[in-house]
Amino acid sequence: MSDRRWCTRVGRLLLVFWVAGAGAIGSAQEVTETAQKADEVPSEPLPEDDRPKLELTLEEAVQVAMEQNLGLKVQSLGRRIERTRIAEAQGEFEPVLFSTISDGRSRVPTNSQLQGAQRLELNTTHIDFGARQVLPTGGSVTLTVNGDRQRTNSQFATLNPNVSSFFQIEARQPLLRGAWTRYGLSSIDQARLGARAVDADFERQKSEIVFSCIEAYWRLVFSIEDVEVKALSLRLAQDLYEINQAKVDEGVLAPVEVLDAESQVFSRREQLISAQNAVKDAEDILRRILFNFELPEHWDFHLVPGSSPSEDAVELPAWQMAAKVSRAQRADLQALRERLEQRRLTVFQATNELGPQLDLFGSGRSNGVDRTFRESFSETSEINTTAWQVGLSFELPFPFNRTRSARLRRARLELRQAEIDLYDRESSVVAEVRASLREIATLRQQIVASRKATELAQARLEAEQKKYDVGFSTNFQVLELQERLANELTRNRQIVVNYQIALRRLENAQGTLLTSFGLDGAEIRPASEDDGEESWWHVPSTEVGAPLPNGPAVRPQ
Repeated sequence: MSDRRWCTRVGRLLLVFWVAGAGAIGSAQEVTETAQKADEVPSEPLPEDDRPKLELTLEEAVQVAMEQNLGLKVQSLGRRIERTRIAEAQGEFEPVLFSTISDGRSRVPTNSQLQGAQRLELNTTHIDFGARQVLPTGGSVTLTVNGDRQRTNSQFATLNPNVSSFFQIEARQPLLRGAWTRYGLSSIDQARLGARAVDADFERQKSEIVFSCIEAYWRLVFSIEDVEVKALSLRLAQDLYEINQAKVDEGVLAPVEVLDAESQVFSRREQLISAQNAVKDAEDILRRILFNFELPEHWDFHLVPGSSPSEDAVELPAWQMAAKVSRAQRADLQALRERLEQRRLTVFQATNELGPQLDLFGSGRSNGVDRTFRESFSETSEINTTAWQVGLSFELPFPFNRTRSARLRRARLELRQAEIDLYDRESSVVAEVRASLREIATLRQQIVASRKATELAQARLEAEQKKYDVGFSTNFQVLELQERLANELTRNRQIVVNYQIALRRLENAQGTLLTSFGLDGAEIRPASEDDGEESWWHVPSTEVGAPLPNGPAVRPQ
């Protein structure tokens, strides 16, 4: 190899080493400059919430929700609306008063001398009044008082003026179609069943609102505790960063070792900011359940939970017993039973209306005639001249009446639909109870495991920190164990909160949640509410309208 070629190669190698060395020197300088910016690493705490605080225990939060929740007030108005249907149905049995007064004159030419005048003049005055009453048996009674006064210029009139009057009572009672109290009071029974169904819906709505309040309350508790975990994680990263920076200043640690800790400080600060925002979101979710927002301050309160979740174990019932309680206590199942009774009553009505009509009717009358109304009505009251009538009327619809037959078919299909709906809902309730029991048992086991995992993660971090202090560990390992501890703490708090929610979810599935808070039967309505249950014409409840037992559900055949 010639000297010239050898010198060329050596020159090229020297050039490569010079470029690489310059780059390494530049990188080291950048690392050193980054590590020296200690004042740029955030160490100050985030600003605290300065809004007025409202501390509430779980029981207080539930009570506030019962008093102010807008959804419950809407449902309460629905109850009042439904109860007006009872008064509306009862109004069919209130008596009706009627009266007619008329006066007329006529003048007509005559074509016979026997009519008593060339132009016959006739002046008439008519008065009648009475009352009509519909009976619970489907019949009706009508009382009528009638008076007619006539004055004429006919010379053959024997009594001029002539006042005729009568007092009449008429009655009609169906014997087949539309007969007797079960049909006659069916409209009231339908209204009462509907009102009880809406009442049951209202109870279920209260239970759902209470559970939503409980769930939102514990979610807020978790969000606040998660902020504490994120703040702890940030403090650990800051402490490690400060230790590393001190070692760099002393010259015992390379500047590059500071970068991992500094990166984690910013990352965990971002996590803390997100956690604090999650608290405000959780507050607003709970706020929407609690307040009616009649006051602007409802949006400004900083909600502070006053209750802490408990990890205590509870004894769980067998799923068969829990399902039995649910069938008896769930308000939504009771509402479906009430509506099932409505469908049965509709089938009865449609069946009754498809049959023939046979009515018994009768009337009696007392008549009177004189020159004045007073004398004529006096004679009527003596009941000297009477008339009466009794009879039967029969009506047979066409055997294939499409309207009534279609109504009956629809009623039977709706009954079948209601039966299947109730059975399906009961099955869903049983599945919900079983799922709740499994969830509680699983979370209970997870609490024990999570607590142990948290203890081990903390012990592992302390041991690793001691190794790091004497130079037998690295930044990466310490930061990884810090992150693991933070995750275990978050998971432990999440499991405990989920456990509390699961316990209340089981009560909600069984229909006993309101009872546990002493809210069963609590009214959400104005004191001046008029339910319209009774009118001055009292119509007693029939067997169809009687309260239904909480017995076994109807299952489709």
